[in-house]
Amino acid sequence: MRIGIIGAGNVGSALGMNWRSKGRDVRFGVPNPDDSRHARLGRDALGTPPDIARDADVVVLATPWDATEPAVRGLGNLSGKIVID
Repeated sequence: MRIGIIGAGNVGSALGMNWRSKGRDVRFGVPNPDDSRHARLGRDALGTPPDIARDADVVVLATPWDATEPAVRGLGNLSGKIVID
């Protein structure tokens, strides 16, 4: 099962790194995957939010409240996916 986390701030990175330590396949959707502040997550685990959501079985929203609605609107079709907020 691939977990796609939208957002890689304190909450998103903590959840993702913990799940990774348990052997889960976790990817992070961030606006700019090339931004050096996300380097600790590993470049191969980064992508744009729509790409990460498309390839995930489970989508976790780890965005600030005021950014959540625009983030969800930009993810594309989430039919058939588990979405955790």
